[in-house]
This record gives sequence, C-alpha cells and structure tokens, in this order.
Amino acid sequence: MFFEMVVVVGAGSIGVRHAEVLRESGHHVLLFPKRVERMEQLSAQGWNCVDSLQSAVESGAKFAIVASDTGRHVSDTVTALELGFSRVLV
Repeated sequence: MFFEMVVVVGAGSIGVRHAEVLRESGHHVLLFPKRVERMEQLSAQGWNCVDSLQSAVESGAKFAIVASDTGRHVSDTVTALELGFSRVLV
C-alpha cells in the first residue's frame, strides 16, 4: 500500500531509521544524504536518493523529515518550508 512520498533529510542512523519505519508503513521514501559517498552506499542498498530538496519536490515528495546534523536543522527546515513541503518534522 502506498500512502505519500516523504523525503528524509540526512541519512545517518536516525535518518535511515525514520526511512525504514516510513517504508514499512507503506510510504514511498526518498533519502537526501548530505555526503555524496553516502548517497552511493544507500543507492547500492536499494534506497531511492536525491541530491537536493528541490529534486525531492520534483519527484513528488510532499512531506519532509529533517534528521540532519543538529546544526543544520534550522536551515534545512527553512529550505523545506520555502520549497512548499506541506509538513516538516524536525
């Protein structure tokens, strides 16, 4: 069952855990890792990755979970809101 498309910003242990729970709940998940090498690892594991929040919007994501480094929470959240995500969890 497919519900909504969600992007998870940050792909460390917490971000990936959020993504796993969302996927298990039937959501389509995009991961937005902050490091290019992490994107390659996650893609090889079968995750759908994007290289920006703009790419996530263009792919159809409507919701965002910000799980990046604490120091990036505000800027990542502001960017998500500016791009029109209807819900952002930080």
